[in-house]
Amino acid sequence: MSIKVFCDIADLKKIKEFNSNNFVKGFTTNPSLMRKAGAKDYKSYSKQILKVCNKKPISFEVFADSPRLMIEQGVKINKWGRNVYVKVPVINSKKQFTGKVIRNLNSRNIKLNITAVYTAKQTAKILKAINKKTKVIISIFAGRAADTGKDPVPEFIKSIKIFFYNKVMKNSFLKNKTIKSFLDFFSRLSISAIFISAIPGKINDFERTVEYISSKGIPEPISSILLVGAIICLILGSGFFIFGENQKIGSVFLLLFLIPTTIIFHVFPFHQRAVFMNLALIGGLIITAIREPK
Repeated sequence: MSIKVFCDIADLKKIKEFNSNNFVKGFTTNPSLMRKAGAKDYKSYSKQILKVCNKKPISFEVFADSPRLMIEQGVKINKWGRNVYVKVPVINSKKQFTGKVIRNLNSRNIKLNITAVYTAKQTAKILKAINKKTKVIISIFAGRAADTGKDPVPEFIKSIKIFFYNKVMKNSFLKNKTIKSFLDFFSRLSISAIFISAIPGKINDFERTVEYISSKGIPEPISSILLVGAIICLILGSGFFIFGENQKIGSVFLLLFLIPTTIIFHVFPFHQRAVFMNLALIGGLIITAIREPK
C-alpha cells in the first residue's frame, strides 16, 4: 500500500511553497481555511490557488447544505480545473447522509473527496454509492476523532478492511468476463446434461416407451405423438439452452417436457425423490425463462 501526503491548507504562499516539493502529492482546502487565509470571494480565490497548483490534485469543498444546492455547486467547482476534486461532507448539518449528492456527482464522472468521515459504517455507505470507476478520496478524520478522546484506530482499520473487501470481491474473480462466460456455459451444460442423457433411450426404445406411456391411461396414437413431442422438446430445449443466445426459448421447451412428465409419471403414484428433483429443475428453468438480461 503506497502512502501519499496531501496538505490541508489554503494560504497561497504555503501552497506555492509545498507545490514545489515532490514529497507533497496534492492539496485539500475548505471554506474555513479560505476565510482564515483572507479570501473574500470563494471562486476567485480558488482560481488563484489553481494558478499556483495546476497539476497536483486539489480539493475544493461545497458549502451548501441541501442536496440540490450541493450538486449545483459541485458541478460548477468541477469545471474550475482538470485537477480539481469536489469535496463533499459525508453528512450535512442535519446529520443526513449525503448519498444522493455523492451518487449524482459520481455518476457525472466528477472526482470527489468525501470528507469528515468518522466511522466504518459511513465508509461502507460511500462505497455503495459510488461506481468505482471515477476517482474518489475518502477522508477519514482520525485526528479529530482522537481529539474527542475516542481511539480512531479500530474504525480506521474497519474502513480499510471494508474497502479491500469491496475491491477484491467486486472487482476481481467474478468480474472477469472470460471466467463469467465459462461459468455461465458450464452451469447451462450441467443443467442440460440430465435432459440430453434421456434422448437416446427414448429414441432407441421408442416402442417400449410408448407402451409405458399407454400404461398410464394415454391411448395410441396420442402416446406416440406425445413421445415424439417430448423428444423434440428435449433436443430443441437442450440445444437452445446450451448454445442459443436466448436461453429463454430453451427453458420453455424443457419446461414443456418436464412439467407434464412430472405430473403424469411421478405424482400418481407419488415418487418423492423424482418429484423433488424435477421441482428443483423446474424452478431453475422458470428463473431462466422470466429473468431480464442485465
